Amino acid sequence: MLVPKKGQYNIFTAIDKDIHRHKRKMLNQGFSDVNMKKFEPAMLQHIDIFVQNLMTGCDDQGSKWSTPFNMTRCSGHLQYDVMGKFGFGQSFEMQKKPDNHFLLDVVDAICLRGGMYVQYPRLRYLIIDKLLAWRTSVLRSKYAALITHLVQARYATEKDSQSDLYSTLSDVTNPENGLSFSDEELWTESRFLLIAGNFGAHIFDSSTDSILGADTSRTALSAAFFYLTAYPKCYEELIAEIRSTFTSAEEIKSGPKLASCHYLRACIDEMLRMSCPISGTLWREVCAGGITVDGEHIPASTDIGVNPYAIFHNEDVFPSSSIFMPERWIVSEYNPQANVDQARHAFQPFSLGPRSCAGRTMAYMELSNTIAKTCWYMDFKRAEGPMGLVSAGVKGGPKGRDNEKEFQLLEHVTCTHNGPYLQFRLRDGMKKELVIHRV
Repeated sequence: MLVPKKGQYNIFTAIDKDIHRHKRKMLNQGFSDVNMKKFEPAMLQHIDIFVQNLMTGCDDQGSKWSTPFNMTRCSGHLQYDVMGKFGFGQSFEMQKKPDNHFLLDVVDAICLRGGMYVQYPRLRYLIIDKLLAWRTSVLRSKYAALITHLVQARYATEKDSQSDLYSTLSDVTNPENGLSFSDEELWTESRFLLIAGNFGAHIFDSSTDSILGADTSRTALSAAFFYLTAYPKCYEELIAEIRSTFTSAEEIKSGPKLASCHYLRACIDEMLRMSCPISGTLWREVCAGGITVDGEHIPASTDIGVNPYAIFHNEDVFPSSSIFMPERWIVSEYNPQANVDQARHAFQPFSLGPRSCAGRTMAYMELSNTIAKTCWYMDFKRAEGPMGLVSAGVKGGPKGRDNEKEFQLLEHVTCTHNGPYLQFRLRDGMKKELVIHRV
C-alpha cells in the first residue's frame, strides 16, 4: 500500500537498513546548513507574500484591524509554496491565486484514510476502503496532473538554474559507496519531500506521497499563532524581543541576531511540545532477538511505539504541562539548568535515530523567519465573537477537549485542524517598508 511499485522505495518506505542509510546520507546533503542558507532568500520571498496578504484591510496608520484570517488556510498556502519552490524550483502559487487550493483538501482526505490504516491496517480489506478511495480519487488525479507538470517544467530548465533539492541531489554522491541517485530515485525522493521536508510525513497512497507532510508545517505555524494570542504576556514578550533586536525587516534572516532571539526559539519549542504536528504513535517492529525496555522483554515482530503527546504532557518531566510556558526552555533563577536538560532529553518532536526528520534545520528556519517578520510588521489578536473561539477547547467539554487554551487537533498520525481566526493591525509606516521581490 505504501510502495507505488515493486522496488521503488523512498526514504520513508525503505525498510532495508542499508538502502535507508544510503538514502539518508544523500538527503542529509540536500538539507545541509549550506544548502538551507542558499535557499533562504527564496523562502523569505514567500514569507513576505504571506505578510503582505495579512496586511489586506490594514491602513498605514495602524488604526484599523483587518478582517479575520483562518491561519490554518494561510499557513498551509505558505508552506506549500515554500516546499514547492524547494522541491521543484517553483511554487504552487497558492498565496497568489486559488487554482491549487484543492491541495489542502487532498491532505485532509488522505490523512483521514491513511491515518486509520496506520492504526488498523486490516481496514483496507473492508468496503470502507473503497468508499474512502472514491472520495479521494478526483483529488488524487488533479494532484498527479499538477506534479507531472511541475516535474516536466523543471526538467526543461538547466539543472543549476534553481537552488532547489533537485539541483543539489543531482550532483551529490554517497561518500561511503560513491553511488548517486538515478533520475527515478531523485524524483521519488523529491515527491515525498516536496511538502514533507519540514517534519517528515506519513504516506499512505502512491499518488499522494509528497502531500501529507503539509499538515505538519501548517500545524506548527497555526499553533504558534494560537498560543501567542491565547497567552497575552507571552505575546508581549515576544513582540518586545523582535522589535528591540532588529532595526528593519531586512535584518530578519538566519544569523547572529535571529539566533539571539531566545524567547522566539522557546515559543517555537513550547508550541511543538503543546501541539506536536505528528502526534500519533510512530510504530516500529522489534527486530530479531527482541528488545528490553525498562526491564521488560519485548519479543521480535512486536509493534511498539510511544505517543509524543503523552510524553510531552508527562507531568514528571513537564510540570504544568497543559500551560504554554516558553520559560521552561530558558535557564533562570526559577528554572535551573537541570530542569531544562530534563525537558530537552524528553523533547523529540522530530523523532530520534536514523529515522529522525532530515528537515529540522529548515523547519526552525521557516518558523523563526515567519513568526519574527509577522511580529515585526503587525500586531495581531484573536477575532471577536464566536469566530475567535474556533480551534480552542471548551470548558466543561469532553476530557481532553476542555482546555480553552489548547489548540485542538484531530490526530490522523499527522493532524487536521481549523483556525485560529486572527485579525491584524499594521504598525505605523510598515506598509511602505515591505518590499515584495519577484518569486
